[in-house]
Amino acid sequence: MHIAIAGGSGLVGTALQNLWDAEHDITILTRQPSMKKNGVRYVQWLSDRKQTIEELGSVDVFINLAGKSINDGRWSEEDKKAILQSRLQASEELVGVIQEMDTKPKLVLQASAVGVYHTSETERYTEQSDTSGDEFLQRVVHQWEATLEPLQSLGIRTAFTRFGVILSDQGGAFPLMTLPYKLGVGGKVGKGTQWISWIHLDDVARGIDYIVQDDQLEGVFNFTAPFPIQMDAFGKLIGEALHRPHLFPVPAPLLKVVLGDKHILVTKGQYVEPARLLQTSFTFKYPTAKEAIDAILKKPS
Repeated sequence: MHIAIAGGSGLVGTALQNLWDAEHDITILTRQPSMKKNGVRYVQWLSDRKQTIEELGSVDVFINLAGKSINDGRWSEEDKKAILQSRLQASEELVGVIQEMDTKPKLVLQASAVGVYHTSETERYTEQSDTSGDEFLQRVVHQWEATLEPLQSLGIRTAFTRFGVILSDQGGAFPLMTLPYKLGVGGKVGKGTQWISWIHLDDVARGIDYIVQDDQLEGVFNFTAPFPIQMDAFGKLIGEALHRPHLFPVPAPLLKVVLGDKHILVTKGQYVEPARLLQTSFTFKYPTAKEAIDAILKKPS
């Protein structure tokens, strides 16, 4: 199977390459000149669409992970514009490439985010839940997912993976979350009652592979573990795994000063359930936060 991945050099793309290894023919869509490295083909895109199509050849599956990380910056107006525009540019170009290809892919899978659900300490969200609202991430996800609508008329199977907080020691938010504990100053963040809907990186890659392999699966999938956890309990698990104290609270007003508008990522959250994955035969390797955190922080160095 030939799989092309936009944003394939990031955290999730690298995990997919490691999972699939020699099982599939992998092409990474990149802004850099086309080349081949370590057995992986890199094809330049977002510059000359005709050349991109010629170099790609026939593609069975497109996976779109491209976009500026929401963990970067302080969410200034410039940051927010870059977060949105980077996603729309990549998605719209991907649709344009597919529309002009003679042979269409069987599946287009696009990353998305649980930020589409309103922040709340009381609501429980599934893929069927209302996503109306005007929070920044809600607006981003609504526009981001809408870019693939033209593919519906082409009869192409499309899937959206709404990622929760991805746990990995290779990047993302988790290394920053563990740093205070490693320095001996970890503790409750904000109220501590805000929910974290999380997922281990291994389960992200395995879940994407599961959708790729089952041609009956399409639409929206929450990529979160079955058991979200409140921030204070999450921090305590990190402290236990690292044998560090959980004593030093970080008040929400301070986080607003330090992080700017981005403080919402740690001071607010949502309880998001992976209802559709649980309805299938997919099994989570790390269903609980303790299992995931221990696997990451206690693994042999």
